[in-house]
Amino acid sequence: MPSWNQIIRGTLMQYYRTCGNRGCHCYSSKRLRHGPYWYLSVQWKGGKQKLYKIETSMITKVKDGIRAYHKLWEGVYSIAELNLALLRHAQEEMRK
Repeated sequence: MPSWNQIIRGTLMQYYRTCGNRGCHCYSSKRLRHGPYWYLSVQWKGGKQKLYKIETSMITKVKDGIRAYHKLWEGVYSIAELNLALLRHAQEEMRK
């Protein structure tokens, strides 16, 4: 199981932006937009989404945190499957 201080929930997203300055190269071509800008997208209760801007130097840490989050849930599912198997076994023993 991952350490609690490593877990990050969300989706890492990359955006390229047009600045709005008509004289800028980004305005003439989608290929020339500014970026990439990195954001962590997190869904909250009630369907609200929040974007957190992530500095380029933190991308690896965020990716590792997202992997740790998924690893944690894999562990929870494994524990739940084991508990279900134990429950079935206990019920079978009671029937004997």
